[in-house]
Amino acid sequence: MKKYNLKSILLLILGIVCIFILVSYSIIFIKKEFFSVNESDVSLSSNNNIVIIKDNLSINDEYGKAITDSNANTFGFIEFEVTNHTNEKRNFQVYVTESPNSEINPNYIKLYLTDTSNKPLSFYGESKLPSYVDLNYLMNKPNSKLLYSGLLNGEESKNFRLRVWLTDSYVVENTDKVFQFVIDARAV
Repeated sequence: MKKYNLKSILLLILGIVCIFILVSYSIIFIKKEFFSVNESDVSLSSNNNIVIIKDNLSINDEYGKAITDSNANTFGFIEFEVTNHTNEKRNFQVYVTESPNSEINPNYIKLYLTDTSNKPLSFYGESKLPSYVDLNYLMNKPNSKLLYSGLLNGEESKNFRLRVWLTDSYVVENTDKVFQFVIDARAV
């Protein structure tokens, strides 16, 4: 009789565990299905979202932070706007994707991201400015790196400035090498 009760109790516990697992997966699936964010809810607009840097001049960080134009691709200077197209708050990411045609080592590419008042944003206000290799990869976009992440209210837009240059430790060889990337944004 004890054997029969023990077997029944084990089957009951196993059944409860299976039901719990099924309910948990259903909740996760339903939540993901109905509450998932469409990446295109947030977009980036600019006159040009491609940055090209030629290896004809390397500069120090102080000069790089003051760049106001691209100067025929000697530097990178891009102003862009990130817009939330929904009525709800959206987390967003601004990311960059290196071109396979890039020939300059990304260790020598410096980046400086500010708002339109030239106030540096989080990671870019530190004493040592990041190079391209210092940026983190995106988990689901392995060729892309995170430039910035933030939050936009419904129908809100934010404007940014990105400056890019060859660091002064780069030895210019007049070989016509380039470093190129595309900048984009998405909702997350």
